[in-house]
Amino acid sequence: MLNPTCVSDIKAELKQMVKEKHVPASLKGYLSAASAVARYNAAIKFIEKYGHAYISNGPFYLAKFDPKTNFAQLNAFRDPSYPFDSDYWRNQFKATILTVERIEIPPMNEKGKDVPVKVYVSQSIYPNDAKTPATQGTVSLLLITDKGEQTIKATRTKAGVYEAKIPGSLTKGLEAGSYTLLAIAELAGASPSTVSGLLVVY
Repeated sequence: MLNPTCVSDIKAELKQMVKEKHVPASLKGYLSAASAVARYNAAIKFIEKYGHAYISNGPFYLAKFDPKTNFAQLNAFRDPSYPFDSDYWRNQFKATILTVERIEIPPMNEKGKDVPVKVYVSQSIYPNDAKTPATQGTVSLLLITDKGEQTIKATRTKAGVYEAKIPGSLTKGLEAGSYTLLAIAELAGASPSTVSGLLVVY
């Protein structure tokens, strides 16, 4: 469909089918000779205009193709009657997304003492990738131990920074070792973002 020699053969065959008013056997009774000829002529017109037979009915068409340089150019079909501009659906589904960038936990923590934790969160407007420090949403910590899970709420102290303290009462009865600590950022209508870290107590 792209090779010039093959395209020439396709065009010649299409012209022959126009002359014969050919209707494929599988379409007889469903497609009239006039409709078939109209389609053949449309294909011939496309080949003459674009120089290839790669005909598409999708959202794009192959406007240019150069087999020598292996260059291809796709153009979008445009319908002036289409009621939405190119940004309509992008804006329709625009949403704020939170991302937990990192969590800061002191490397060693004594059992029974409060543990300060900082969570750094960014926000972006889907579908754009540009990130800024988060100014909305909630952040919580989830401490996972063999005795169960404990949730601690974090407070935003400035844009993009959320702070919390794991109370000593939660670590007092733990065995010395490391425990999983999840930072969870949530915003209504968006999927939560999580990052895990290790809380080491001795």
